[in-house]
Amino acid sequence: MSLTFFLTTALSTTGLQGDVHVHGHGSAMMAAEDNGRVEIILEIPAESLWGFERSPRTDAERQAISDARDVLGGEVFSFSARADCQLLSAEIGDDDGHESDGHHGSGHDDSGHHDVEVHYVFQCSGSAEIDEVSTTLFAHFARLEELESVFVDSSRQIGFELTEERSRYPFPR
Repeated sequence: MSLTFFLTTALSTTGLQGDVHVHGHGSAMMAAEDNGRVEIILEIPAESLWGFERSPRTDAERQAISDARDVLGGEVFSFSARADCQLLSAEIGDDDGHESDGHHGSGHDDSGHHDVEVHYVFQCSGSAEIDEVSTTLFAHFARLEELESVFVDSSRQIGFELTEERSRYPFPR
């Protein structure tokens, strides 16, 4: 089965699919295939990352976006050491706070809210050994309070919450 199927299933069965925009709260959908490919779709309100959801007005605000992009484009998630996972890519979606032609980009809704989506792809030589996930996001983004998260593979679907106090989550066996 494809990762898209797993992520779509996780989104639809958990209710995490973009229905509510709450500052400080994001979501992370994680799916692992038997071939070792692991994908994460992270969605967080822009306010929780750089402090505003409108177009940047100052050099300092543009720098805040750039700094956040640098962090988000790196290894902010890790898995069990035995899984030996390497980050292959991190694609940041509509995240610059800009509007084009008076219309909001895909990360905006009609209320002016702006969510940032990042798609991570990992390759793990031992994906069956994934028994925990951790993140450094809370160390970088003080406004971020929690990530409602789901991990799905061919044998399990686990829902959990990551917070500053619990940025590492061991999966039950």
